Amino acid sequence: MPRRLPPLNALRAFEAAARHQSMVAAAAELGVTPAAVSEQVRGLETRLRTPLFQRGARGIVLTEEGRAFLPGLSDGFDRLAWASEAIHERRVRGRVGISLLPALAAGWLVPRLPDLRRALPGVDLLIRTERRLIDFAREEVDLAIRFGPGPFRGLEARRLMYEDVFPVCAPALAHGPRAPKVLGDLAEPGVALLHDIDAHPQQTWMDWRGWFRRAGLPESAAARGL
Repeated sequence: MPRRLPPLNALRAFEAAARHQSMVAAAAELGVTPAAVSEQVRGLETRLRTPLFQRGARGIVLTEEGRAFLPGLSDGFDRLAWASEAIHERRVRGRVGISLLPALAAGWLVPRLPDLRRALPGVDLLIRTERRLIDFAREEVDLAIRFGPGPFRGLEARRLMYEDVFPVCAPALAHGPRAPKVLGDLAEPGVALLHDIDAHPQQTWMDWRGWFRRAGLPESAAARGL
């Protein structure tokens, strides 16, 4: 259910004016004019349909409704300030969240961690291994390493490495009597192809059908195997 909140600037204006018991002091804190603070507060009173201040020649005084409203509002702003400061401290400490594929983490990142720790002694790493795409706005991840050609909308992307894809087989097959000698042999019925069914549909270079097409072999022969 969406939160129905008054405008944030109006809440800030009232909270500052109530805390200082002064529109002028509130204006100085917020960096605006006293007239702007007064206008925001009046707009808030209109929205809430209740007066929050009694205005007189000597200044402003909180009404009963204003006194009841202030503690919760001040607590809310304190919590916002605390959350913002916590994010700032995490950045200052240098904690970096990295999300990458499990195989890449095990075979590429983890063996390099000792060198990385020595090079960046003040950086704390949070390593997450996963295949799904990341929502950087909601998750504690600063960078993600994924396998794909892009483009990645709304993100800054850098190519880390290229990849060569080629057929491999067990040594017993490579040196046996039925060893494939030329590319065309891979299309023969006696050769069992191993398929990675977890490959992403857009990664056609990881699929036997796409590889056969690029090699000039019949794609129909790429469907058999395990």
